[in-house]
Amino acid sequence: MKAAIYARKSIGEGDGSRSTIETQKEAIRRFCGAHKIEIVREYEDDGVRGWETDRPGLNAMLADMKRKDCPFQLVVVFEWDRLFRKYAEAEKVIDEIESCGLLTASAEGGIVSNRNEKLGQKAALFVAEIENLVRGEHVLSGQRHWAGLGYVVGARAPYGYKRCIVEDDRKRIRFRYEIDEEEAKIVRKIYALRAQGKTTSEIAQSLNQKDIPSPEGKKWHRGTVHKILYSTSHREKYLGNMVFNMTKNYKKQKKSVPKAASEWSFCAGAHPAILTKQTIEKIERRKGK
Repeated sequence: MKAAIYARKSIGEGDGSRSTIETQKEAIRRFCGAHKIEIVREYEDDGVRGWETDRPGLNAMLADMKRKDCPFQLVVVFEWDRLFRKYAEAEKVIDEIESCGLLTASAEGGIVSNRNEKLGQKAALFVAEIENLVRGEHVLSGQRHWAGLGYVVGARAPYGYKRCIVEDDRKRIRFRYEIDEEEAKIVRKIYALRAQGKTTSEIAQSLNQKDIPSPEGKKWHRGTVHKILYSTSHREKYLGNMVFNMTKNYKKQKKSVPKAASEWSFCAGAHPAILTKQTIEKIERRKGK
């Protein structure tokens, strides 16, 4: 029997046997060798999260298996969650493979060729999704804890700040925000212009005329200015407070929904403030004008 193999490594995964592309392939090759299976195609997606659907490697494999001259009769992965972390998405891919008359196999679970093996596959996919949910909750719990103590848990600092290395009470490396003086001047300028009655479009135009780079290093737009002025997260941080877990993110739909304030992690006075509460309140009165 001839096979195609597929390996996926997610962003942030370590170098264990189930996460490194090459170690996955090595395990699959051992499995195929033990079962006299010839590998004729190899596909991979390195740095792709388990919920992402835009995958060059997987998409190429799915396209090849639909060809009339498809050179393989079996698709092998290291573990079933290498297809998808979500049960429903993995099932879609497996159904698509099987609809082309191909078999599926995992190096850890073997070839799926009967009802009992199919049930085992489904059980493994279900367990993988539960494990992923539990792991996510553990990560979020840890992030909420450290944010509640004023430490940075996000990768990027809001415009006006930069991350600095500090030690916690156990001498472990953490991060806090410190003021980026050049950017902080621009933040204060934006608030001052808004207090004078300038619109967000006029403020963006003024900054562009002075060749001041935006947070993305490009041109300023009214939306960027509006975020600095009215984003609750930015405002709290500009007042010196750390806030985290303010939204529920739906990655696949690429949208987020605000959470109740009771679910936030909040630490007052976590870092130096760029603005005063009076400045914020003055701008709030001009919102919509």
